[in-house]
Amino acid sequence: MEIVEEEIEEKIQQYPVLFFIDYFGKNQSQKFLKRLKESYSELVLIEDCTQSIMTKRTEESIADYMLASLRKWFPIPSGGCVWSNHSLPSVPMTCGISEYTFYYFLSQIMKTEYLKNNMLDKKKYLEWMNEGVTKLFEDYSIREMDQVSRHLLAIIDWNEASQKRRENYEVLHNLIHKNGKFEIVSELEEGEVPFCMPVCTQNRDDLLRYLIRNKIYCNVHWRLSEEQKNVSPEIKNLSNQILSIPCDQRYGKEEMKYIGHVLNEWGMGRE
Repeated sequence: MEIVEEEIEEKIQQYPVLFFIDYFGKNQSQKFLKRLKESYSELVLIEDCTQSIMTKRTEESIADYMLASLRKWFPIPSGGCVWSNHSLPSVPMTCGISEYTFYYFLSQIMKTEYLKNNMLDKKKYLEWMNEGVTKLFEDYSIREMDQVSRHLLAIIDWNEASQKRRENYEVLHNLIHKNGKFEIVSELEEGEVPFCMPVCTQNRDDLLRYLIRNKIYCNVHWRLSEEQKNVSPEIKNLSNQILSIPCDQRYGKEEMKYIGHVLNEWGMGRE
């Protein structure tokens, strides 16, 4: 999950901007980035720290600009932040309410009702949720954060959420780390707050189907599009094997024990 220094050094002379991403709660090495900045004084560094926004930094980021999506961490329809050591221009923004936020609210209400009574038909919920995602990627307007998201963010206890995620990760890790059917990709370090628990297995899609049958929802990072098929074997293997196990603040020890039990059952072939 770290920058491949050799690949960057090959390309850096052609491009004035380096956009890099922190993955799964980890920050990229500042040592290499500082060396780049010293060698190429005109280079602009942009850090996407969406997945590490809650992690305590051991040293200040060298990036010129930093950004994060907050809806990836909290149940809000919209919202992100950007900050910089440079002055940021004032940018006109349109209303935060959009077709996406409408479908988000609608699908979340339906999801809540389905969780209360799973005899309900969830096809409409899934249809409207997918419609919302479609609208999100069709609309590149620069919008204000909607008022509901602002209110929810104001009442969230970030310290409590951080602690909960760490506790959940540790409980799950202790339950599954000896399972030989998959590998935990990212070990939790001091001060890190996990975005999720990424695991790799050669039978990823089989594991995903098994988790879904047992009512555990997991994200796949990352499926390659047709345009991305001609990548290195390492990237292709990672795309085919990685799965993100949830351990966020919505859950507690009992949920982690259930997830760990299901993962271990799959690892022992009890399908």
